[in-house]
Amino acid sequence: HSLRDEYRNTGFNVKTATLKDFMAIPMWEDLRIAMLEPIGECGTCKWWGVCRGGHAENRYSKDQGFRRGSTYCETYKTVHEMTFDYLSGAIPVEQLEDRLLRSSLA
Repeated sequence: HSLRDEYRNTGFNVKTATLKDFMAIPMWEDLRIAMLEPIGECGTCKWWGVCRGGHAENRYSKDQGFRRGSTYCETYKTVHEMTFDYLSGAIPVEQLEDRLLRSSLA
């Protein structure tokens, strides 16, 4: 999916703009909201606190912006399950579940 033009060509460069000006463009607010608010099935996923919906570049579409699930969602879930299973050999499952719950509320 190609990005909207304002995401690819912001018109800013290090010679003519300040970092403060660059950070004030709407793109950053779009990304911030996308990473804070679960979308679709992310809202009920036990891994939300770990992945926050995946990397923004894998969530973008022209019609939905960053408000869609990652193209790698199923892969992320598999990796997180494998990691959880591995860690459960060293850390009590209840403690892992508690950490997951707390991370999803943060």
